[in-house]
Amino acid sequence: MSMRLPLAIPLAALLLVTAIPATADAPPTARHETHKEGAYDVETTIWDYVAGDCHLHEDNSRYTHLGAFVKNIRSIATTCGTRTYTFHSTLAAIANGRNHKDEQSMDNDPSTCSSLTHIESGDFVRTQEITGQRTITKVLSGVAQPPSRAIYKNGKWVTVSGGGPAQPRSGGSACPVTPVAGEDGGYGPGVTMLPPYAGSGSLIAVQLTPGEGGAQGVLVVTEDQQHNKNYQRHKPNTIGQLLIDVAIGTAAVELVKRIDEHGAPDVLSRSTVGNPVHIPGTDVVANPSSSGPSILECTSSAQPGDLVTVHIARNDPLTTQFSLDGRQITPLGVSDNSALFQIPVGTSLANHALVMESGGQQSKALNLAIVKLTSEPVAPSTPGVVQTVKVHVEGLAPGAQATMFFEVGGAATMLDGSTTASAPVINGVAIVQMRGTHAGQALLRFHLSVKNPQFITGP
Repeated sequence: MSMRLPLAIPLAALLLVTAIPATADAPPTARHETHKEGAYDVETTIWDYVAGDCHLHEDNSRYTHLGAFVKNIRSIATTCGTRTYTFHSTLAAIANGRNHKDEQSMDNDPSTCSSLTHIESGDFVRTQEITGQRTITKVLSGVAQPPSRAIYKNGKWVTVSGGGPAQPRSGGSACPVTPVAGEDGGYGPGVTMLPPYAGSGSLIAVQLTPGEGGAQGVLVVTEDQQHNKNYQRHKPNTIGQLLIDVAIGTAAVELVKRIDEHGAPDVLSRSTVGNPVHIPGTDVVANPSSSGPSILECTSSAQPGDLVTVHIARNDPLTTQFSLDGRQITPLGVSDNSALFQIPVGTSLANHALVMESGGQQSKALNLAIVKLTSEPVAPSTPGVVQTVKVHVEGLAPGAQATMFFEVGGAATMLDGSTTASAPVINGVAIVQMRGTHAGQALLRFHLSVKNPQFITGP
């Protein structure tokens, strides 16, 4: 699927781009091709020719079905030096006997990637299409209706969401690019993260800090099932959201901090495309809501400043927010099935009510224990030597029961030779023992699960 991105340019420039010169340096020679495209018979006439210092490539395709005219698509690509301009128009028959006309003028320069559609009189459909997804706007008697989004699935375009209240939060732009070694991704020093997962054909919303990306936008790469990478420069919308459409067939989405000297991406954050059964590091919610926005999994405890991952359902990424005791928290990254947000640093050590809101609806409130975990220092490992590890827990409610789950790597294992263990929190301390396997540093991770009837606790 080709990638098309419109550009706002003056009418004079548009005329220069789309006009075919009367005299060319080389006489244009047309070639003709015919092929089947689904149910359609397609006849394409192609011209390649030189005009001054520019090279022009024009395709004119006529689509028919059982001999009847369906639509005509015309594309002109004009390359002058390092700049390429493209004119694209569609003329098609529709049911009410009128014609549908959709014209776009596009520019591959990411610093000026914005939309322009030439509006014709009467009724028509204006379409932006990017890697298997469309934003469709019906224009009736010259008045644009609320847009809708569609994806190409099972051989046809399927509407996945409408316009309406969420539309003011949309916007931004994306331009395909070919990055070079040493290129900066445009991200600032703040925390910019993708959600860990996103469904195929869904939308990802990432919150950027003011000024991130500048005029060029930030660098994003998508990878398909065959590991082919597609780089884009994305600009945020007016409220700082980076909006990424996850096209059908995408396997992963990554934010790229920079391109190293070998041309490889230095990945800042990654989202796997798919619907997880379980997200590691979370506790399963015992009775999630069966309708409306719902939290399926979430950690039962966190520390001030922690990044919290939640497994969610039936939410709109454009309108998803979280709150602790009514205090709003904007997610760092959110999709249709997961989100990532940060616990405010000043949050008190106590139980707090976590709620997700989307589309004017709220999830069930979950009690989230905000605690402080402090591990006593551990000496470097020595082969065969057993060490006791103590982790202190502050902030648990009186009488609360909790279990610490440990995972060890590096130069040690647990006493039974495994890499995992669990221990109850007794008098505010969880204790585990590990044995050195070789000289070096042991790497210990721990996760606290607080007993709560709202959660099925576990590692």
